[in-house]
Amino acid sequence: MIAAGVPLDAFTDLLGPGLVFLLLAFWLVRKAFRAARTERQLEGEQGETLRSYQPAPPARPHLVPVQAAPALAGADLSHARAEHVAAVAALLAEGPAHALEVLWVRSLGAHVAWLEQLPAGEQALHVVRFEGGQLAERWTFPSGK
Repeated sequence: MIAAGVPLDAFTDLLGPGLVFLLLAFWLVRKAFRAARTERQLEGEQGETLRSYQPAPPARPHLVPVQAAPALAGADLSHARAEHVAAVAALLAEGPAHALEVLWVRSLGAHVAWLEQLPAGEQALHVVRFEGGQLAERWTFPSGK
């Protein structure tokens, strides 16, 4: 009788932990399946959002008449705001009277920068910061040829 009970005892000893393992594996697979389904739904919603997104058209620079400032006649003004170009023209008009050529004017926030070609072949980079429409700071960086 003892010999017949040994396999039964072994079976009951394995049944408890085996059953717990199977239940744990089933629960883990079920959680993984739910997470994959949720991820798939989120990706679908994100794809719909991206497809319906229309970016704003890029801002176009203001066109500025160049007749008012002869020193800016050959300058590249494509990246400059109109009020900054007018301020540069005013600064050039009140500056020293020497023949110069402005190569380009650039605007970035409250700052405006321009590059001058001086008669001796030198170049000078000017940077100006405006606050409330008034000149706040000014820097000049001369460079030799």
